[in-house]
Amino acid sequence: MTKSNQKFVLLLLGIVFLLGCFSCVYADLISVPEKDTRIASIEELFEVDTHLHIEGKAIEKTIEVNMGDGSGVKYYTAKTDYLYRLSIPTRDGYIFRGWDFDGKKVCNGWLMNSDGSVAEVGDYLDGKSLPKSITALWIMAGTKYTITIDSQKWGEVSPNGKVQVEAGENLEFTIKSDYLAEVMYDNKVLYQEEDGSYIIRNITKNGTVDVTYYDTENFDQVFELVSSYTPTNGAIANGIVILEFNYNNDGETPNGRYTSSYYRKYKVLPQTREGYTFIGWKDANDKIFKVGDTIDISPNKRIAGGPFIAQWKIKAVSNFRDVDTDDWFFDNVNYVVDKGLFKGVTDDEFAPNGSLTRGMLVTVLYRYAEAKTTKKSKFADVDENMYYSSPIAWASEKGIVNGVGDNKFDPEVSITRQDLVTILYRFAKTQKISISKKKDLSSFEDKNEVAEYAKDAIQWAIGSGVMNGRTKDTIAPTGTATRAETAAMMQRLSELKK
Repeated sequence: MTKSNQKFVLLLLGIVFLLGCFSCVYADLISVPEKDTRIASIEELFEVDTHLHIEGKAIEKTIEVNMGDGSGVKYYTAKTDYLYRLSIPTRDGYIFRGWDFDGKKVCNGWLMNSDGSVAEVGDYLDGKSLPKSITALWIMAGTKYTITIDSQKWGEVSPNGKVQVEAGENLEFTIKSDYLAEVMYDNKVLYQEEDGSYIIRNITKNGTVDVTYYDTENFDQVFELVSSYTPTNGAIANGIVILEFNYNNDGETPNGRYTSSYYRKYKVLPQTREGYTFIGWKDANDKIFKVGDTIDISPNKRIAGGPFIAQWKIKAVSNFRDVDTDDWFFDNVNYVVDKGLFKGVTDDEFAPNGSLTRGMLVTVLYRYAEAKTTKKSKFADVDENMYYSSPIAWASEKGIVNGVGDNKFDPEVSITRQDLVTILYRFAKTQKISISKKKDLSSFEDKNEVAEYAKDAIQWAIGSGVMNGRTKDTIAPTGTATRAETAAMMQRLSELKK
């Protein structure tokens, strides 16, 4: 080997040596401590409280624990037949916030178990429920958080406004009010301490205290207290139920907010609203509590949340003694009377089950169309001085009605259901109401009783919802139409025009 070659080899060896040294130094700079694979009992962290008797064979499971202090990960074993008490570790310069279980973050010391339930530091957790991975969460000591308490509308709050609190500390405050309903923080109810104060413990984040007040001034106008009682099982339930009432039936704006203690019974009182009749209060489950009903406020019979919606019915324009608010046709009668389409047969009677004459029906349609005419009917049996003379002349001219033959109209004859619908069908055409929706009549037992001239009209009336069968299976086409049935059909017809 020549001297030049020897020098070259020595140079290469020197370079390799230097690279090796550099890589060793670099490896030391970027190396990550290996996981501590020492296996120890979880009892070093959590105190054993009870040895449980469980079905099947108890096993040991390995838990990966990171104390969050830079010491790395350690491994512990837990027994599935043991109940452990969660502990609070310490760390200089830091406040313990809680544990992170399998990536489920905790807040304010609350832990989320694997089954979705909540456990607080100091509570118990069985070995089977312990997750595979646990990490301690910390906040640097001296960190300050802001708690906002700014609700003094009907009470005196102290301290009030924005209050600075160091991490891990408690905040105690008081509220003096005759209208205090509920105090909440972080979506959880705060209950009064024995001395009447409220305490937020182990504060680890900014937050707001929500204070709800209620108005007791008009409570006795909604409910009458029937009794207070003690449950037979001796159970004690602290707290209150908040009751919201919406008198306007708009489903949005509660205009009464009251509270009740548990184990009280109330009777629903009548309410007043001009032009309406009070039916009762409907809760969130669509149950209606009528006037005189009893509402039992207890944990086991708790009524649905609110608000309670007032249920009203429009009062009839005329106080017909034969039309009750519970009748199926109440709204229909009220509609036709309010619109001026019908009048009572007397001042205090509507005769809902009475028959409707042909002259009456045409007069109702004349009023609905707001028609005007000075013409008189040319039918021989229509007295030109009768109330229905001009309406019949108008309807005949519009092609809505035909005579019965021999230049007669039979104005005083009760109209059948199929004749009524046939006239409504023709009237709908003049009012530009759609007549395209029709239904086959094959499901009705008396379909063959429908006259040929009335088939299209009845198919339309049933298909569009203007007419219902007199029963589930029958149309009763030749049956006499009642005033209540006609009122219902007129209201449904008007809704088609919208």
